[in-house]
Amino acid sequence: MRAEHRGQGLAKLLVATMVDDGPGAHFRWILFTQDAHGLYEAFGFAAPDETAMVRPAR
Repeated sequence: MRAEHRGQGLAKLLVATMVDDGPGAHFRWILFTQDAHGLYEAFGFAAPDETAMVRPAR
């Protein structure tokens, strides 16, 4: 995201549209990211539970 777009709520709007308001509202979402954890936590993302397993890329 460009610096001039930061702070306008665009990321929150995009995430809300995808995970709360869109057809994926009832999906079990899996997110891999190195940043913006605070943004995603606000939408209910958290560390995986005992039902999640990941096979890392080789």
